[in-house]
Amino acid sequence: MLNESFILLESLKRTGCLISNIHPWIKKSKKDEGLIVGISPESQIALVEYCDPEKMGKMWKVMPDNQRSFPIIN
Repeated sequence: MLNESFILLESLKRTGCLISNIHPWIKKSKKDEGLIVGISPESQIALVEYCDPEKMGKMWKVMPDNQRSFPIIN
């Protein structure tokens, strides 16, 4: 559900409709380099891809508290 909320928020921004609050768990990632890791249906690593700081800064994560986040892990 949070994924759909974030996609809706981004769509609203593109059309110029801004809302004051989004879900508090949705956070933007830091602008730092990182890796994108793809997982296969068999739970094996399928790919590892370098992600530059600009692209990482556009990624989002679900962070229910200060200790845990998904899908980005610092």
